[in-house]
Amino acid sequence: SMTILFTPFALFIPGYLFLKLIWGKNEKLNFWEAIILSIGISFLLAYPIGLSNNIIEYFYSPNPYQVHIDTLYPLYLLTCGLLYYFSRKKITFHEKPEPIDKKWLYLILSIFALAIFLRIYGNAYQNINGDEQELSLYSFNLFDGILAGRKAFMLSSSGHSPLGFFVSFIIYSLIIPFQYAYSPEYILRSPMIIFGLLELALFLLFAKRLKLSGSISAFGLFILAINTYVIFGSRLMVPQDGSIFTFFVMLFAYFYIRFLEKKDYASKLDIFLIGLLAASTILVKLSAIFLI
Repeated sequence: SMTILFTPFALFIPGYLFLKLIWGKNEKLNFWEAIILSIGISFLLAYPIGLSNNIIEYFYSPNPYQVHIDTLYPLYLLTCGLLYYFSRKKITFHEKPEPIDKKWLYLILSIFALAIFLRIYGNAYQNINGDEQELSLYSFNLFDGILAGRKAFMLSSSGHSPLGFFVSFIIYSLIIPFQYAYSPEYILRSPMIIFGLLELALFLLFAKRLKLSGSISAFGLFILAINTYVIFGSRLMVPQDGSIFTFFVMLFAYFYIRFLEKKDYASKLDIFLIGLLAASTILVKLSAIFLI
């Protein structure tokens, strides 16, 4: 029950309050843009919050390489509290949700249900491979490899950018009530599954931006839901790649296109937001700078 209550404080509220704080009088987002961007920024904030948690553990835990202390939840609550205090008098940065055709909504929800099934089904019978085992353990306890020992300050000797590991760490902290060794395969792959579903949500935003019809949008979503390569990227627990990386690249691309479509001059917020989203892709995978 604690996990259920805390989930919005980790996966949605920090990003939402942060955007409300900085948005000012700029052009408002539509409702679904605000939802997906709030989730993306919340995951981005997992890095400074998770890193702060590690620093606290390093100085105050009796053995920072083996013993975790419960500072992550208080840090998230403190972050949300501060963001709420400073943003409470700010105006809303998004429009109200538009009415949705119920038949189309049920169709979309059915496709998402199919996507969830295809990404979870059979996971228990597909053993974690060597890379997945090392990287999921690395995420679970923020290890640098299996034998290197825990690096309390940052992920340094792994050769990978840190954000994918920190968002996986946050998700593990929310949904795993037991030790790593007792976690089933679908739990260890859960960060990739969650981001794989967020990719599908972003596809719908792109479809709306391109003014595609409801039937074409649903068909495209269905193709992505059943595509074996997309499913593979949503199941393989490689936090510096796969669905986590794809989500942040898509999020950057969407708002960069939105930025280019503006008829007036770019505001300081536009430049800051595009820079922040571009940086998030590099924080997941350094080579993103070449893909962008």
